[in-house]
Amino acid sequence: SGGQPGHEGHTLCRDMETDETVAHTPVVCECCGKPLDPSSAREVSSHYTVDFRVVRHVTRHVSYECRCQCGHTTHACLPEGMRHGVNYGPMTEALAAYLLHGQCVPMARVRQILADVFGLAPSEGTIQNMVKSIGKREEFPYEVIRQAIENAHAVGADETGAAVQSENSWAWVFQNEGGTYVFFDRSRGIKAVEKHFPQHFSDSIIVSD
Repeated sequence: SGGQPGHEGHTLCRDMETDETVAHTPVVCECCGKPLDPSSAREVSSHYTVDFRVVRHVTRHVSYECRCQCGHTTHACLPEGMRHGVNYGPMTEALAAYLLHGQCVPMARVRQILADVFGLAPSEGTIQNMVKSIGKREEFPYEVIRQAIENAHAVGADETGAAVQSENSWAWVFQNEGGTYVFFDRSRGIKAVEKHFPQHFSDSIIVSD
């Protein structure tokens, strides 16, 4: 495949911030074999290797209690939303939701990726709870996007068949240059649109096939 004619090429920037520098200095002369003085070395070129490290970060939260002079004992509160036992952090939740909904990776494969790459073993129920938790936190920006789409001058719209919980449904997409609004509905008709856009795009131009 490769780039198409007229396509502007892109390459990695060599001024990128580096985490580590490895010096490669000759030890002996390649001509006569005599030892070389390291203090005479001068830099002639630099090259970069870009990679990533998968590091599992585990935080142990310890709750203490303190006894006051009055005789009352006060227990420290854990961070909001933390449950007893093992909890998964926001980066794990975001990755699971991204794989499941952003890349449409099946649930079983999401579990396998989390296990193989990160050494994590959440159950399917736990992953579902992660996604639901993110969904609740994103209700406000989701509504902001919906309103912006509904009040836009021009909106592109399309729908396609999708299986939701093993039942036939429709994935609806409405978008413009400012955002994209997606929802699923069992209906392919106008009723599905009216549920989310009660103003019926009265002042908008809808572009669809």
